[in-house]
Amino acid sequence: MEEAAEGAPVSTPVPATSDPGRVVRKHPRDGSVLEHSAFILDDCGCCPRGPDTDWRSDFSNSFLGEGESCTYAPSKLVDGDRRTGWAEGDEGDGIGADVVIPQLLDLTGPIRIWAGYAKSPELFAANGRPKRVQVTVLRVRAAEPDPHDATGCSTATYVEPVVVAGHEADLRDFNGYQALPVPEFRREYYLECPMGWLLMDGTERMLYRQKVDAGEAAPFERGPTEHAYLLRLQLVELYPGSRYADTVITEIGNGLPCGSKGVPRPTRIPDDPALTAPGLSGPRSAS
Repeated sequence: MEEAAEGAPVSTPVPATSDPGRVVRKHPRDGSVLEHSAFILDDCGCCPRGPDTDWRSDFSNSFLGEGESCTYAPSKLVDGDRRTGWAEGDEGDGIGADVVIPQLLDLTGPIRIWAGYAKSPELFAANGRPKRVQVTVLRVRAAEPDPHDATGCSTATYVEPVVVAGHEADLRDFNGYQALPVPEFRREYYLECPMGWLLMDGTERMLYRQKVDAGEAAPFERGPTEHAYLLRLQLVELYPGSRYADTVITEIGNGLPCGSKGVPRPTRIPDDPALTAPGLSGPRSAS
């Protein structure tokens, strides 16, 4: 493997077993993403909507408190709060645990990650930190919305995940933001009806067709719609915590603001020297 410049992230191609193609799960530890996975991006990714709904998540095959709480759920990766984070929930060190970032990031721009628990320097050292991760790009399609959905979740649901690119990346044991290299991929399109048609129920569509037949309205035409793309991380190698076996990631995103969610803006900001944007330190109070 080529030697990287000092402080720069290292990336290598993903193994042949993870070649681009439709997601197929061969073993429980292969990951959380299945062909029928549905990603609701305006939801926390695990909290139940009713008494009969469990706490499981299509965003991760493992998170701390799954089945009881969403304190360390995937949504904590994009909540802008450096006092929270995603923590894998395996009994062991968490190698093989994965998480899909529950946000449509700009994967053509720089991505930054806070690998570790940033809540305090003590918790950063006490919990495990990712040392090497598999970075996968998933192509998804917007699900057809439910016109009777009062929650609006159906208009933010993405389905049919397909792996289109992947590689492995090394991360430094650094209490602050650092660059996360994303594999290159080709953007693709599919044909879809306009949202105005998709939001109609069956009766409304029948009435509209009647107007079209009578020459009172123009028919809806399918047009090219760009696929959306999600980022998935899987833990490959870890920096062990001094006290806890749990591995934590605090935040990941494009422009990560400093001082959001009530976190005071620090006077000295720990950050990768190669980056110019600010960051902060520490994640999870595991017990």
